[in-house]
Amino acid sequence: MRGQRSLPFFLVLLYASSGRTQLTTSLNPSTQGYNCTQREGTSITVLMDYVVSYRGDIYFKEVLNPVSARFPCVKRQYTAITLNNAETNEIITNDKSDFLKTLTRNSVNYFHHQSECNQSFFYGLKRALEISPADSIILVYSSGSFADLEYIKTEEYNYVYSLLEQKMPQIYILSYAAWYCNEGGSDYIFNTIPSLSYGGFFDMTYVMYSKFLWSLKYLLSKPLNSSVRILNLNIDVTEEYTAVFNVTASLSYLLIRRNEKLALNLTDPNGNSYTFRKFPYHISSNYHIPRSHLVKSPAAGSWILNAQGNSILSVQILGFTGLNKSGNCSDSDCHPNATCSEFGGYGECTCKEGFTGDGKSCNDIDECQDYNTNNCIYWYNKCVNTIGSYTCDCSTGLKYDAEFGCVDIDECADSSLNDCDPVAKCTNYEHQYGCTCPNGYYGDGRHCEVNECQQGTPCGSGAECFKDRIGSYSCIDPCSSHTVLNDPWRSTFNTYAYDMYGYSKHSDYALSGWYRFEGEYDQQIPEYCVPRYSCGADTPIWMNGSHPTVNDGIVNRTACPNWNDGCCTQPYNISVKMCPGGYYVYNLQSTPIWNSAYCTESNSSCLGVSCAQGEECRILDSVPGCYCKNSSYTTDGMQPESLLDDLTPQVTCGLEKIEVRFGKCLLEKLGYNTSSLHLRDYSCRGITERRDKRYITFITPPKNGECGAIARNNGTVILYTNTVYLTPNSDKGENRDAYSIDFRCFYPSGVEINLPTAVGADVAAKFCYSSAPINVAGTANFSIKMDLFQDSGYTTPYNSSQVWLNSSSMLYVGVIVTGATDSSKFVLLMKNCYATPTADGSSGPRYEIITDQCPNKNDPTISVTENGVSLRGRFSLKVFKFPGESNQIYLHCQVGFCLHEHWCLPWCPSTRSALEGKDNLNNTCKNIGPIN
Repeated sequence: MRGQRSLPFFLVLLYASSGRTQLTTSLNPSTQGYNCTQREGTSITVLMDYVVSYRGDIYFKEVLNPVSARFPCVKRQYTAITLNNAETNEIITNDKSDFLKTLTRNSVNYFHHQSECNQSFFYGLKRALEISPADSIILVYSSGSFADLEYIKTEEYNYVYSLLEQKMPQIYILSYAAWYCNEGGSDYIFNTIPSLSYGGFFDMTYVMYSKFLWSLKYLLSKPLNSSVRILNLNIDVTEEYTAVFNVTASLSYLLIRRNEKLALNLTDPNGNSYTFRKFPYHISSNYHIPRSHLVKSPAAGSWILNAQGNSILSVQILGFTGLNKSGNCSDSDCHPNATCSEFGGYGECTCKEGFTGDGKSCNDIDECQDYNTNNCIYWYNKCVNTIGSYTCDCSTGLKYDAEFGCVDIDECADSSLNDCDPVAKCTNYEHQYGCTCPNGYYGDGRHCEVNECQQGTPCGSGAECFKDRIGSYSCIDPCSSHTVLNDPWRSTFNTYAYDMYGYSKHSDYALSGWYRFEGEYDQQIPEYCVPRYSCGADTPIWMNGSHPTVNDGIVNRTACPNWNDGCCTQPYNISVKMCPGGYYVYNLQSTPIWNSAYCTESNSSCLGVSCAQGEECRILDSVPGCYCKNSSYTTDGMQPESLLDDLTPQVTCGLEKIEVRFGKCLLEKLGYNTSSLHLRDYSCRGITERRDKRYITFITPPKNGECGAIARNNGTVILYTNTVYLTPNSDKGENRDAYSIDFRCFYPSGVEINLPTAVGADVAAKFCYSSAPINVAGTANFSIKMDLFQDSGYTTPYNSSQVWLNSSSMLYVGVIVTGATDSSKFVLLMKNCYATPTADGSSGPRYEIITDQCPNKNDPTISVTENGVSLRGRFSLKVFKFPGESNQIYLHCQVGFCLHEHWCLPWCPSTRSALEGKDNLNNTCKNIGPIN
């Protein structure tokens, strides 16, 4: 917004009306008992939707009454607008009492209007701007019912923006969306319009509302048309932020409005510092709380703002002129509790803050009459009135702070404030604290002693040590103390995981302790990867490792939930013991993944055991299992090529990992030792998994040097190669030579993909290659997504297929690869990005944003914040318009992949706007739009 005046502070009240539009005025404010000359002051307009209008006067009297009592000779226009869809009932008055009564009188029943949740925000705001004086305060109360923003036409936007330029209001939107309506409007509009007017948008709570009312008193106290706009920030800060702003010589005050999430320091040209602390109340400090500070007689010149913390920094700085008039006033003429230089007094005798009167007579204000006028915050903190001020008698665990009211005491900051054991960890909470004994100790935190059960094995290998009391411990044999689970649904052959409503049927999320699995025969947890959606759950859990013998005692093993590829997602430890009766007991814990359960299979009989084709059930060491059938397999007369056809593995190439899978039974029939298969790096061995049959699988990332692999870029494709070595069993009668099988993965260039013109559309590119006898190749799958974001932090994308922005807005564009994790060995590189006035990016005029990986240096608004360093790219630029009648632009990007090992970060010299592209890319075209 241009201009030097602050936008009017316009308070708009919107609520339902059952009658026709009415306009009522009252122009005679009561100033009985005061001998003064009336002057104009900041006007107020209130707009409220009907769903929250049942609040009546919305407690606004708590801020109006004290301010009007301090400035009895100031005349203001009070405006109330009741919005009922496209009809308004408007009341304009100069009498504060009539204004408050109007708000109360027009309140409606909350439940009567539950079905009305689609009020016209723009219609109400437009009307409020039209009938309010310049330099007003506009306060908009909403229950989340403003749901018309996406239907507003461009000319309506332009008209509202022209009113903002003309009337210069300050607009505040207070949202109570959690009450009933929840359609909401455009977050962009709800944040942008208040920000342009040096106002704000707040999700309201009781504490937030009280704090907001406290901050209004300075804006209501300022004379009309006295403010100058200096600084308006709303940014995400990590650790520290510094900004410079200028103060002119004509200013008599600075008003700093800020949230309290970060510590803030201002330094004037003379080196004087003004420090504002971060709100210390550890829970309420999460709120976006506005607070106002006054700086009198600010030095002219450049000021430095420094903020420290990790949060959103919201700061608005207004300067005031015309407040240093001496008038005909002398402090000796004023009441002892009044001065001639009070803010907003305009050079006349004015009662100090905390008092009411005309300056000749001043009486104390009892701030404790209502919680909204003091910062003791909650009812359980007692407010104590004092002359001209108040203090707070805070509840247990809180202390009084003159700036912030009742704040939490950090009992853990000093050992004298808590009774934790010297070795315990103290954790601070709201009103209280907690004590926790560290690992290796036992107790309630107030008293901790060494936990013998965590010091070696005091119970031996066959019993569990249990510490349940101070001074001693117990040794428990889990074979005689455990819980029996008898659940047929745990069978590895049960693949029905959902009920009739689509919910997972079973979960072991609450298991903790020693368990034995039983059925018709004793059961055990399988030692191989069980397919997803088995065992009556989304995520089956198997055990990586062999079961112990009786002589082994209690052993530790790894539990593997099979949620994602790789069979073992979020592995964790369990304990197992084989009991003398031939059954197993397991020390289990709560599963790390919801809707996951432990699988079981029989460990004493082949009855009920169903093996895959080519396998048979056999009992070895009293434990049944599926093994390859003993049918013979000979190679007499077979050529090596035919043998390799049978041995050819399945190869799957991906951005995150490469999988090579052999049939286990085939390898065993051919006489190869499946436990000794390895890649070029001997330590990289295969794992046994089970799907429809058993497999030996190698999983390795596509990284140069990983498991002996070689990755090369020949300028056309990225080629990954490695070798699997097969070792024969030494005890086989027939002679079988060792064998090696090479496999490879290609990541080629020249693939182009076009997306529909919609925000957030996804596409998958798939590269497929046929198998060869010796060199085996596979497939790669990934998805690329392009979004337009509302903020410079790239956290909130637009969710509409069309986006409306004004010419002062910024475009924040992000491109991200999905289907691969941050640990991928590839990075995304934005090669060419440009804008066109139509959806067809191949013809017509185009505006270059990124060319050959480098930003267009001719446009200073273009910023490339991330490119060639991860699986995402980010850039931003200011909104522009193509010549002609079109108000739309479409964004297009051509992107590709680059290996970590290669130089991927674009090199863009400041003297050039483009650089030759790299050849190790596979190009993908993405586009987004329209942007209006």
